[in-house]
Amino acid sequence: MCQDTDILDQEQMAVVLDYVLLKTEKSFDKNVHATVVVMDDSDIAQYNQQFRQKDLPTNVLAFPTVERGESWPAWPNHPIFLGDIFISWPRVIAEAQQQGKILHHHAMHLLIHGFLHLLHYDHETEEEALEMEAIERGIFQHFGWPDPYADDHFGVEAGESLPVSTPFGLEHTSRQIH
Repeated sequence: MCQDTDILDQEQMAVVLDYVLLKTEKSFDKNVHATVVVMDDSDIAQYNQQFRQKDLPTNVLAFPTVERGESWPAWPNHPIFLGDIFISWPRVIAEAQQQGKILHHHAMHLLIHGFLHLLHYDHETEEEALEMEAIERGIFQHFGWPDPYADDHFGVEAGESLPVSTPFGLEHTSRQIH
């Protein structure tokens, strides 16, 4: 798990993902679990190539345990495992800086986005994309965060450097916002 508790705090992630379940009206008879793996660009690029045949890094990948339309397996005395979310930390940092977004908000957006994929939401069609974006916007609004799809810079002025903390010793320098 990410060691920078200001960015990806486990308790806050649990609260946010619980709200995702509430907002999507997904109900489970048991507790649900998902794995969140923070990695670098080269690692996520390998998974992107292997599973999506795209030879480049991406910001988030999600691997649900079951296909859309199937039921999640439920074993007695065990939580339901929804799947894995892989997040490229250098990509999150770079995108937040390029888009002038607060790093915490962008990281949470990608976490929520990945979790929605585990719940079988997708954005292959315009209708699916609009539904998924509406859910994401509603979650952000609930927590008092800015719209993750807005084009503004969320209070970051052009030329301002954003402070960056990096988990796992991943090297990254702060960049100027243009």
